[in-house]
Amino acid sequence: MKENINFKNDEVKPLFSKLIPSDLNKGETNRRFYQFENDLSKIIRIDTFNDLKDRYENMVDPMTVVELGKNLFKEVQKDYNIQVPVEIIIDKNEKGEDCVFIVTEKIKGGSLEDIEKSPEFLEKLESLYVSISKYYLDKLNTRQAHLADLNDISQYIYGKKEGDKSKEIYLVDTDLYINKGDASLLHNVKWLIRHMPYKFDEAIENIRNIIETPLREDLSNEDRARAEKEIQESLSILDGTFKRGNNTEEGFIPTPLS
Repeated sequence: MKENINFKNDEVKPLFSKLIPSDLNKGETNRRFYQFENDLSKIIRIDTFNDLKDRYENMVDPMTVVELGKNLFKEVQKDYNIQVPVEIIIDKNEKGEDCVFIVTEKIKGGSLEDIEKSPEFLEKLESLYVSISKYYLDKLNTRQAHLADLNDISQYIYGKKEGDKSKEIYLVDTDLYINKGDASLLHNVKWLIRHMPYKFDEAIENIRNIIETPLREDLSNEDRARAEKEIQESLSILDGTFKRGNNTEEGFIPTPLS
């Protein structure tokens, strides 16, 4: 797909004018989906820059989030074979607000929970979780920003996009959740363990390498305490002794990305 499209030319209609509500909008949800009026093969999410400022508690400039998101989605596909059919576009909405339009190709298939567990599918599922665990292990070693929200099988679809000859697992939940720092990475790895549908040997080995890596000396006291908590909870999940407490359900924790 094209990396970006320039909608600033006055002769070209703004992107929002080409969109209609998607048929994915069912029930009560805070997240609304859209599609192109003349192209039903794409699903579009829209975040205003103010949405991104709120998500990151004003710690990160929205353009930093957008540019990192573009690069990180490219990276997981190129270097880790996690298929992400996404395009990120900056334009204004009908109110004139700066927005990020996240355009994801629609996949014809089914959720990973409902797919028949054939040997071919299970091999691809194992490869996915090995890739995710390797991704986080590499990010721990390089201390780079990372995608925070890769772990739940509900975020993926097994099927085909337009032009495919065979089925693949695709990441279709492409909201911009990004973290940086060891404590946050360990938090995301804990959720990876909790969501992993099977204890794939190589993925578990990568995860143990992450949580058994000694903490860095330059961590702040706050980050060290958070990291130690995440490590202990991760170990208890792996060992089957995990008990839910008051703070174990915390999801995305925003962090500075610089």
